[in-house]
Amino acid sequence: MNKERFFEEVVAELRNRIADGNLFTVETKEVMKTNDEKLHGVCICLADRTIAPTVYLEDILPDDLNAETVKEVADQVLAISACAYKDAPDIENMSMGYEDIKDKLVVQLVDGDLNRERLKELVYSPVENGFVMIPYIVLKEDMDGSMRAAVTKMMAKEFDYDVDKVMETALLNTVEKCEPSFLSMGSMIGFDDMTRSSNPMKSDFNIDPNAGMYILTNSARFNGASVMFYPEMAKRIGDVLEDNYYALPSSLHEFIILPADGAPDLKDLQDMVKEANRTVVDAKDVLSDRVFFFDRDREKLVEPKVKERNADERGER
Repeated sequence: MNKERFFEEVVAELRNRIADGNLFTVETKEVMKTNDEKLHGVCICLADRTIAPTVYLEDILPDDLNAETVKEVADQVLAISACAYKDAPDIENMSMGYEDIKDKLVVQLVDGDLNRERLKELVYSPVENGFVMIPYIVLKEDMDGSMRAAVTKMMAKEFDYDVDKVMETALLNTVEKCEPSFLSMGSMIGFDDMTRSSNPMKSDFNIDPNAGMYILTNSARFNGASVMFYPEMAKRIGDVLEDNYYALPSSLHEFIILPADGAPDLKDLQDMVKEANRTVVDAKDVLSDRVFFFDRDREKLVEPKVKERNADERGER
């Protein structure tokens, strides 16, 4: 059974179980998610609700696609939907005016080229090197994570948002709520002792200058790649390392930072990022295949080309 047929069978199974269409209906939709990934969504809709939670079948797709797993996936859809209805905020009665949502705004960093179709419907702001920031409204946040909604152009028009103000507020909130964290790889995986702040903007920050590889993220380690574009952050990392450096987009959640002195060849770094994005990183978490270089003299993050590789970029003096 192929994937498309499997999804059809799951929907049919759900509709067979929910016989009373006066109380429940099963609806399907194709949803464009991060990196223009199209997912198959299923909604168990209540007759007295105008908004229903969406369960994405790709997220619960089993290895074996057969009649038995059709029933198992249908069970999961019903269970996830029931929990979502129980725990979801009352979105239908939530005020979405700017004054009501301004404290809930945050940003996510994505690659503009990888999100061309999705960005047609969203509010966003370009940053450097083809990246863009998308504002999200955090509808609910708890220990299990957060429920967020991207600010769409339709929403901005309906609620008369000042788009520039929304973007400014979302970035300020993110900087305030999601503290930057700059760690050696050893600290990240628990090998190195951490006795000082990991926030490079704080006075008690300290890091091993000889670690060779570092992680730039945020305190939540979720959507932490945006930290690279916090005000003065790229420059600060160069000052801490006292070197030019390469920035490898590990995922939406972090950048890997390599001091230029002693770094592998640019082509090797590019191949490493591409390979990881295709074999290790989930498609929804990919940030970019590109590698970036921070030049301390120019105080600028750029995308170097292989042919431009030279001694200066390696930090050789």
